[in-house]
Amino acid sequence: MTSSFNRAFGSMSRGFTILELIMVVAIVAILAAVGLPSMRDFIRGAEIRDASSEFYAALIAARSEAIKRRANVVVTRANGSNWRGGWTVGGGGATLQKMDPLSSNVTVRATAPYVDATPVSSNITYGQNGRVSDGAQTVVFYIAGVPTIQARCVGIDTSGLPRVRTDTNRNASDGCN
Repeated sequence: MTSSFNRAFGSMSRGFTILELIMVVAIVAILAAVGLPSMRDFIRGAEIRDASSEFYAALIAARSEAIKRRANVVVTRANGSNWRGGWTVGGGGATLQKMDPLSSNVTVRATAPYVDATPVSSNITYGQNGRVSDGAQTVVFYIAGVPTIQARCVGIDTSGLPRVRTDTNRNASDGCN
């Protein structure tokens, strides 16, 4: 029976030759070398998008709650010194939302208007009319020293409406143009 099988299908060798194995390893190495830098930038870009979207959502929630409760609602830095440490949304002694610290890759700079020397206060307070008491502000999320990843800016105008913009010139030091 074995001989009739070999005659019908030929003898089947199993496994790979060393040359085939070396070629596969070389192709995989080339693909990894080309793909890893782009994947790293993709992941870092996603971290920036996530952080700015979470901050935007917190501002929208704070504004909505302030109008609904007809009371002040405050977005506060969680660690007191930098938005990178996370933030909380609270009003009337209750914490409504809490954001955990951001990835160590993400840098956050908050200014009003965008000048390095003028930091945003540690609180963003929405009044019962939905307006921000501190005036227009901008919070910039970016990866320091990596110009290939676009910064995201969350701006708050005097009416209290937040807006997310993407940096067009890939230079986070001048905000989002």
